[in-house]
Amino acid sequence: QLHVVADMLREYSDELYDTASGDGKAEEAVAEVLYRQGIYAEQVAVMKRKGRGLCIRLKASCKNGTCIPVRRAVQSLGMLFGCPMAIGAESERFIGDTLTEFVFEEEPGYMVLTGVAKATKKGETQSGDSFSFLYPDSGETVLLLSDGMGSGEAASRDSEAVIALLEQLLSAGFDEKTAVRLINSVLLLRTEGKSYSTVDISVLNPYSGTCEFIKLGAAGTFIKREEWIEKVESATLPVGMFGEADYDTKEKKLYDGDYVIMMSDGVPEVLGDRLEEILFAVGNKKTDRTPQGIAGEILKAALEFCGYKPKDDMTILVAELVKKQPPYYLQ
Repeated sequence: QLHVVADMLREYSDELYDTASGDGKAEEAVAEVLYRQGIYAEQVAVMKRKGRGLCIRLKASCKNGTCIPVRRAVQSLGMLFGCPMAIGAESERFIGDTLTEFVFEEEPGYMVLTGVAKATKKGETQSGDSFSFLYPDSGETVLLLSDGMGSGEAASRDSEAVIALLEQLLSAGFDEKTAVRLINSVLLLRTEGKSYSTVDISVLNPYSGTCEFIKLGAAGTFIKREEWIEKVESATLPVGMFGEADYDTKEKKLYDGDYVIMMSDGVPEVLGDRLEEILFAVGNKKTDRTPQGIAGEILKAALEFCGYKPKDDMTILVAELVKKQPPYYLQ
């Protein structure tokens, strides 16, 4: 675990070094374009963050008691760099005569919509599946799904523990692969290999339009496009079984309107060979094509196949990548 923390610090210091090693031309251009708006900028830093676009930090003020809306600076910087920009959440919305720090960030070209549907095993009052949607500071959307061993309260307790640990670690700044390794070691110490849960993670990046899949013993995930469907599979075992977590990871490019469909193993066990056919048919329906609507339709089909008496817990998570329209000043 100490090695993991050391790797995080090393990666962070590398990013700082890359930022400081520029030639200063971008910073000069920022100061000049803001000066034309009557804004005086100091201590300008332009950072190109990996997988997250531009970030501009500066201190700014106006002279002669004037007050300028920050949106003017946003538009000027967007036209300068040719990409939509937004003001940081903690920054002021007006630039006055007091020197104040501002943060401008590149807006992602996509947004991510999500939906979920679930059903509990017949005879149980509590599902052994747990899930979560996370929106970390990186701007990504993270879908988490865990299926506990067995069903009922015990399985729910195990899967909830995995999801809670993932949420805490990802919120603290750990990447997904590191979080999985740490969780595996924690579960081994806690249960001595007598309890385990699957881990299924999909990380959608709205800047690059990519999705990274991380799987340990989880059911297959599907990418649904208009006339095409692809399955992302795992050949690994769940967490908490062995000393070293063995996970599968893949990254796929997504496009406008693509769906990512995750599910616990109760769904493919029921639908069998017809799973892809049903996913394709549901995704092409002309009625409700929202992620929530698609998740509900898949669950409905699975329940119809088993006579509304599911033999295992079923959970379906769906995310859709939607391309944003560029702001008017870039059209």
